[in-house]
Amino acid sequence: MNADENRFDEQKSEQIAQLEKLVDEYRAETTEGARELSTRETLQDELQPRGTKRLHQPTMTLRMRESLSCFERIERTRIVVKNRSKLQRF
Repeated sequence: MNADENRFDEQKSEQIAQLEKLVDEYRAETTEGARELSTRETLQDELQPRGTKRLHQPTMTLRMRESLSCFERIERTRIVVKNRSKLQRF
């Protein structure tokens, strides 16, 4: 029984040592992966543009444009008539 207990304890010790080794390797891999990820994220942040441009949104509807063009035509006509009257004086 004593020999069996010693062998069992040795096996447990070996298993614990293997598990500790696996945990250390996993820890090293995760810290390295986290370090790589953080450097990639900072590089991507540096490459992205700082500001964003808004898309062009038409401010006037079709009806507003039509009424504005009508008013512009009236104003041009008024200016032409005014200039003609000035020219006729001379």
